Amino acid sequence: MKKAKKFTSLMVAFCMLMIATTTALAVGTESKNAPNTNFKIFSPAFPDAYIITETTPSTVAFDGNSGSLGSISATVFVEETYDMINDELVITDSRLLSKDEVMAIGIENFGPLDKSPMPRAATNSRGRLTITFSGVYNTSKGVSCDLTGTAHWDNSGLHTEGENYCATGEDFIGVTWSGGFSAKSHSISGKDQLGGALTIYDSDSTPNAGRVWSFSDSVPTSKYTLYAKDINLNMNISKNTLTGSGNTAEAVLKYIHTYSKVEGSISITPGSGTVAGSFSLSNTKNQWPLVCTITNIPY
Repeated sequence: MKKAKKFTSLMVAFCMLMIATTTALAVGTESKNAPNTNFKIFSPAFPDAYIITETTPSTVAFDGNSGSLGSISATVFVEETYDMINDELVITDSRLLSKDEVMAIGIENFGPLDKSPMPRAATNSRGRLTITFSGVYNTSKGVSCDLTGTAHWDNSGLHTEGENYCATGEDFIGVTWSGGFSAKSHSISGKDQLGGALTIYDSDSTPNAGRVWSFSDSVPTSKYTLYAKDINLNMNISKNTLTGSGNTAEAVLKYIHTYSKVEGSISITPGSGTVAGSFSLSNTKNQWPLVCTITNIPY
């Protein structure tokens, strides 16, 4: 009996030690004073668009000099209408659907359609666009912030196959910011549905404000149409000293989809204070944007 009690006491002591050790490890690795990063995702052209979002919270390291701004993933549901004009397939309308419309159609009907050729008699097609935006920062020497953005088309029922497909123009993606940061470095790449590299162009840039790129969302060939599937961008913005007096800046990732020939040009509007600027495409009627804002960047 005494041996049993002694054994039980040892087990209890061991369990208490394990609990204490586990708690100490948790305290040593968890974040402290994490600000509640605010994300805002919307489409000015379709304010009732159904947007499915997933977020991760922001964190601050124990040294107080670095942290994560969190991340957001946002998916919208796209429907495009088209017609044969002069033996060319021309998109006549493109829009983001509301929740009621998506539920009525069924989310499962917005899956990848690139393996199913589009019948010439069809009049519309559907797909999904997902954008993600995240960032990390460090304030040990001035302040430096790394921003990462992606765009993924899970569609390609939005693009038919064949030499008669009429290319719909360019799409644009860019980042703008506030806080007086300078762009220290940047990179961008993209792939089509076959894994080939996209040709991406610098569209516009404004010091201390933003940078925008453009690419063809579809390139017809004699056998099929290559379409943009994945875009990945990284940007580092920095400044030598903190000047925000405890206030925070924000950054904006914006995607513009067009479905006609682009006649105009991109222009960046700088922000002021803590509010980031934006960019717009002029003289092109057939377009819609998707905008994501991330906040709480020390500056």
